[in-house]
Amino acid sequence: MTPLRILHAPAEIAGQTSVLARALRGLGVHAHSFAYNPGFPQDQPDEMRPDDDQPPLERDLGYLTGTRRNLGRWDVYHVHFGRTLPGTARA
Repeated sequence: MTPLRILHAPAEIAGQTSVLARALRGLGVHAHSFAYNPGFPQDQPDEMRPDDDQPPLERDLGYLTGTRRNLGRWDVYHVHFGRTLPGTARA
């Protein structure tokens, strides 16, 4: 039986995505953290795309790229901070 695959995304708030993914991996779960914003130096996500800080067009294209890269790869998508995988950043 393959282990459950969980993605924690798309915002790194107080280290939540990286800490939870790391703890799940310690329990044998295939977990990954992905964020569009940098985390704390001690709690960096496994994958970070700095798209939140880009101008609107580049930001939205980055969100689409990150979404396309992750869709279908995971069994569970745990979204953080009231955002969806495509980003839904502030204006």
